[in-house]
Amino acid sequence: MLDRSCGPGDWTALLHPWGAQVAGVGMAREFIARLQTSHPGPESELGSMTELDVPEQSVASIRSWYATIHLPPP
Repeated sequence: MLDRSCGPGDWTALLHPWGAQVAGVGMAREFIARLQTSHPGPESELGSMTELDVPEQSVASIRSWYATIHLPPP
């Protein structure tokens, strides 16, 4: 699972202990740093929610809580 625009990673950290292979991606350096120090289990990295650096068809699901509202309509 990819937690796109994960913010400080609270949901990423919540899903990880349940056995989910979850990785947080966010654009705010401060939020990613908080996730990495507060919840060292899940993977996390700086990145854009519109330009994901993952191979095509490599992610089973994407969680995007309150993130897509910030994108303009197509």
